[in-house]
This record gives sequence, C-alpha cells and structure tokens, in this order.
Amino acid sequence: MQMILGLIGLVSASAELYQWLTPREILHDFATGFGLRKETADAGVEELARVMDLQNFIDRRCQTLSTGQAQRVNLARALIHDPPVVLLDEPTRGLDVVGAKVVFDYVQLLRSAQKAIILCTHQLDEAERFCDRFGLLFHGKLRYEGTLTELQSSTGRQTLVDMFLDLLKYADSGESSATMDIHVKDVS
Repeated sequence: MQMILGLIGLVSASAELYQWLTPREILHDFATGFGLRKETADAGVEELARVMDLQNFIDRRCQTLSTGQAQRVNLARALIHDPPVVLLDEPTRGLDVVGAKVVFDYVQLLRSAQKAIILCTHQLDEAERFCDRFGLLFHGKLRYEGTLTELQSSTGRQTLVDMFLDLLKYADSGESSATMDIHVKDVS
C-alpha cells in the first residue's frame, strides 16, 4: 500500500494545513513520510518554494496564510515526493482569480513534467482549458467520455456545460436513463 501511495499526489480543496506548523515544516514532514532522505527533502522544499512562489511565507505559521497561500502549500505538498500521478480534487474552490491562476500554472508545470493529471471539478469551463479527455458523471454514472472533439461530435454541443445541462433537461423531463444513454459515444 505504501508503494502505491508513493505514486500519487493528492490536492484537495478540503485538505487542511497544520496551523501551528510552517509550510517548510509541513513539506519536510511529508517528505519524511514518503521516505525521502534529508538532503533530497531539503532540495525538494527549496525547488517547490521557488516554483510555487512560497519564499515570502515559507517560515510563517500556516494559521496566518491566506486561502491562496494555503492552496499553494497544498499544491507543493502533493509534489514533494515527485509522484507520476497527481489527483486534483476541486483545486480552485474558494480561490480568487489570482489564486486560481496559481493552480492553472501548476497544471502547466505538471504537464511539462509529463505527470498524469486527474482533475475532478464542477468548473467545466476550467476543465475544458486543461484536460485532454473528459468524463461527465450524472447521478453517479458515467454519461459522456472522450476528447472534447469526440463529445462535441456525439452530442451536437460545443461545451461541457451545455452537454451537462442537456443531462439535467432529460432528468427534469422524466425521460428514462436509457434515452440519455443514446447520447453516450462508445469509445472502446
């Protein structure tokens, strides 16, 4: 199990920071938890502080950080052990425009580092900006899956928002889920 956890970095908007620790202490604790040696952890903390622009607050207690600063620490924490897969769960929830830009820049950083990224969001316009493939869930079932071009072709809609709103219309009209399934393109 430990081996599998080492392959994944998780960023969640609901993740809390230890308020009495500093971002540097948190990053070192996570690095140690993933079995990194002190020298490797030190180098990783310094690199992430630079990349995520943490230098101005890396030694302040987390209780003093803004929402955007705390989210940057969460982003860095997910990368401290250099995982090949990063799960982003609602990474922009509660962030202002500047904070959201940090997340977008982070996604670009992950892409350039050839990381596999799985993004879970209700912000479908954001997903369109960053994702290569999409899966739209409705009532716990996968209704649409594929590239944006494939989904546009199979649904006749141009945006993920419009595709999802169509699912809501079908649900509100009382049509059966079998009718909704007609719109799902088989990509296997």
